[in-house]
Amino acid sequence: MKSSLWFSLVLACSPAALAAGPTDAALTNSDLFAQHEGHEGHGADPAAGSAKADAAAAGPAAKESTLAEAVLARTPEEQAHQSGFSVVTILDHWLGIGTFADPKLYSYLAANLNIMPRYQFTAGGVHLAASGTFRIVYEYTMPDGVETGRHWTFWDITLGLSAPALYKEKLTGIAFTPSVGLIIPSSPESINAGMITSVSLGGALTRSFGDFDLAASAGIRRSFYTNATNGLRPADPNLRDDFGNLRFLCRVSEVTCATAGMNPAWVLSAGGSVSWRATGDFVFYVAYTFLKTWKYASTPTGTVDDYTPKALDSNGNQVAKAVGSVDRTFAVFGGSYQLNEHYSVDLSVSTIQAPLTPTRQVRFPFWSIGTAAENNTTVNFTLTAAY
Repeated sequence: MKSSLWFSLVLACSPAALAAGPTDAALTNSDLFAQHEGHEGHGADPAAGSAKADAAAAGPAAKESTLAEAVLARTPEEQAHQSGFSVVTILDHWLGIGTFADPKLYSYLAANLNIMPRYQFTAGGVHLAASGTFRIVYEYTMPDGVETGRHWTFWDITLGLSAPALYKEKLTGIAFTPSVGLIIPSSPESINAGMITSVSLGGALTRSFGDFDLAASAGIRRSFYTNATNGLRPADPNLRDDFGNLRFLCRVSEVTCATAGMNPAWVLSAGGSVSWRATGDFVFYVAYTFLKTWKYASTPTGTVDDYTPKALDSNGNQVAKAVGSVDRTFAVFGGSYQLNEHYSVDLSVSTIQAPLTPTRQVRFPFWSIGTAAENNTTVNFTLTAAY
């Protein structure tokens, strides 16, 4: 299966999230940090809306158009004019470019269903938007090349609270939107990794120039786990099945077996997006996000066993430490067509990868070049419904 970070970032930069303006979606699952690297988390603060937005806030191209009548707001300023309960449902299909390289070995096709209730209200004179994300992923192709692999995946539940366009600077017209987020671990990956929860704090600056909507966002996420290591911790490592086979491949006295590395502790993210309302129905968008992840240290958090290196430095600390940072970039470009006030369809291309090659060369962020087999780039088709 693809990494959960990939899932969440695609959602975060999907038309629904981009349309609503940056909220906690900019941090989406950045704490579960990297594709193909151990446990990766879940969650986003996607968009939703209700009723009709103020057409004037959408810019000239949106006046007397399908976009102006859409339930799904496209900017925080539009959200600030909405109130009440709404639900956004997003059905994504993702096709990895590895499918074209060699469908027998690298094919990837998956569907992602997101249900996102949202309630917008005013408290103490401040307009607020509370939201949740419930997600199920199904992979049509063979998961990780294993015939018995799990096709269905239930993702973590994400809760978010934002204040759309809380402050607007009069001289520049730039609006500020703060947001907070919380992850409730409910996926097998998060539960196995020992996640307790993950909290985030983010902010976005937005500005519209005629038919263009610009946004810049940044945030920080902190994740908490029962153990620094992501791996199996069986109560009885000698447990066997009915045929006498060991259920867990652990060495004697090993604390964690089948480890997937250290869990992520802190994540910083920064990014931006540009949307162009080409007509009253079409929107083209491009977005880029950079994520910096710091992992937990391997000691002294209960992961020391007989197989941990015993060498110490001059200060008495262990020389061997599984601590470090990981960099990832996420980029997406695509177009959205608003069918009517409730429905829209989108076609986009997204890429998540390390920003540098092994030889320290800068990678082109919007397409994975030379690594098709890893499916870092996918073609995405999205149907969005908002009520």
